Amino acid sequence: MLRSTNSIKGPCGNLAVHKNEIISAGWDGTVRLVNYYSLQERLCLTEAKMGRSPHAVVSSDGESVYAFSYDSDLDPLCNQNIVRKWNIRDGRLQGIITETGVHSEVLRSGMSLEHNDILFVISNSGYLTTYRTNDLSLIASLFITKNLRTFCLCPEHNFLLITDITGHVHFYHLGSKEVLFKFHCHTRDVSSIRMIPWSGDHFCTISFDGTIKIWELPDLNCVSTCKIGNSDLWSMDFINQLLLTGGDNGQIDVFDLKDLSHPEFVATIHIFGNSAGVFPKGGGHYFTNDTASIEAMDKTTGIPIYGKTGEYLRHSWNSLSVLHDVFGKPGDVDLLGMGSDLRLQLFDEQ
Repeated sequence: MLRSTNSIKGPCGNLAVHKNEIISAGWDGTVRLVNYYSLQERLCLTEAKMGRSPHAVVSSDGESVYAFSYDSDLDPLCNQNIVRKWNIRDGRLQGIITETGVHSEVLRSGMSLEHNDILFVISNSGYLTTYRTNDLSLIASLFITKNLRTFCLCPEHNFLLITDITGHVHFYHLGSKEVLFKFHCHTRDVSSIRMIPWSGDHFCTISFDGTIKIWELPDLNCVSTCKIGNSDLWSMDFINQLLLTGGDNGQIDVFDLKDLSHPEFVATIHIFGNSAGVFPKGGGHYFTNDTASIEAMDKTTGIPIYGKTGEYLRHSWNSLSVLHDVFGKPGDVDLLGMGSDLRLQLFDEQ
């Protein structure tokens, strides 16, 4: 039996990828732009009173970054959520938005996205607010419900899908500019919602209730449900036809979505500081770019196996073919957080 010898947990913001840079929103009150290959930081976007930043997104023209923050962390007189617009080339601050409504002192949530020259912002104050992207002037504010969580764009059906902490999805119609209905889909916070990239009629939700659900529009049929223990699920992303989810259990679970009605669990990814490991379902082999992060143990007794036997097991079961089997061709693999070394190993095998 093989297990990881260490793992890292901590508060998480979000990651975005633009050209050859990783853009990270940090709970240290910064947004950082880092070269994907060299891991060298190019810009650190922040201000003296900028609090924790849970979300940053690149504008549709690729010229700006919008960063959401809770400035009350550093300024007790601030009781509203803040959105800043930065120039992506030189880091120049282009504008500041003070969000409508008083923020929640308990829940930390909020984000923005851009569509058709309009910036949409939700926050824990319960408002959906829209702004013109050219000058950040206010268009409208709509109160939906307290403690909104996250949202995504559904262009095929002309909706914004907005979630809250009670397990509901609110369907805001981009044409009529109103919430037409809401739908209860989880027992706890809907922490992330995404359209299935290859299907304009399906969206995926994850929740603090530990479940992943796939829904079909327009009838809102639940196509499938996957339970991941009792872990609070925080984030998800797609690689090819794979769904990756991360939560409080400290690992990333990978599902094959070729058949949306029957997602298949295929692997877990463990992050060990500067290295990572991929463990396929039911397989004796795994892949890590640092075998020192793996420990060999006797399956019956649970006692670690040391010496040459342990070293042999760690190295002989460490197979790069695991990545090929789980993620497809090396050129298609893009595993955020695994670092440049892993990509170099993949490219070396081509």
